[in-house]
Amino acid sequence: MIYGFVLFIVLQVLDICTTYKALSLPNIYEKNPIMRWLMAKLGILTTLISTKTLVTFLIGYLSTNYPNGIVYLLIIIDIGYLFVIGNNLKKIKENW
Repeated sequence: MIYGFVLFIVLQVLDICTTYKALSLPNIYEKNPIMRWLMAKLGILTTLISTKTLVTFLIGYLSTNYPNGIVYLLIIIDIGYLFVIGNNLKKIKENW
């Protein structure tokens, strides 16, 4: 279970880095309207770091208090973030 959480943290950092880089390129924008709004109000990096920190603490809490139930959720979330990061890298490569 700890490996899934560590992987989750690593993927959060990679998502911050790749999203920040992608959004710095022309013709790339955040597709999530809530995140886009927050980024407009708080700035891109502040929004990314604060939302990732909040979600990481939430997953950490769930991992500590519900270790059996969170395992499958972490697997699904980690796989999802692999796709998000892959998409970010693809956009970076296409627009570099």
